[in-house]
Amino acid sequence: STLDVESGVFLRAGAIYEARNDGDSDVSLLRLSFVGNNSSGTPVAIPMASPVASSMAADATITSIADFSLPTLQAESYTLFLERVTWFAGVDRGQYIQNGPAGIYVESGTLTISSPSGLDGDLTEGNTVLLPADQALRARNDGDTSSQALMFGVVPANVNPVSAVSPTPT
Repeated sequence: STLDVESGVFLRAGAIYEARNDGDSDVSLLRLSFVGNNSSGTPVAIPMASPVASSMAADATITSIADFSLPTLQAESYTLFLERVTWFAGVDRGQYIQNGPAGIYVESGTLTISSPSGLDGDLTEGNTVLLPADQALRARNDGDTSSQALMFGVVPANVNPVSAVSPTPT
């Protein structure tokens, strides 16, 4: 089937699939995958096969955004989330505790992340951090322009991932 812009598809573990571009312009896609046994997972960039050789074919370029080992997951059912979030200038999420490990990949701008110990660090464009579950954390945009980031992670199935980790405009 054809995937349109801003659409996605869920592929079950072990499924065999083929991804190809039948159009005349480049296509970018974001693939989020977990590998491992039933109680833990590691998101990884898995190399894609080169397309069938032809006068128009070119190899795919793969950029690994994040590769983290996750702790053993304790709940019976989890929700995987992937959200694009915009922090407007001056937005401060405030301190919060997330119910599962979550990653932030900054697409543009800079976010300031406060660790459980209170240390601040700037997460700049093109960088990723994995934030642990059940820790007091804080993410904010101290700049004067918007910052955009991809947020991804796993939370117990009964938790709304967006309300648990997304910024609220102030």
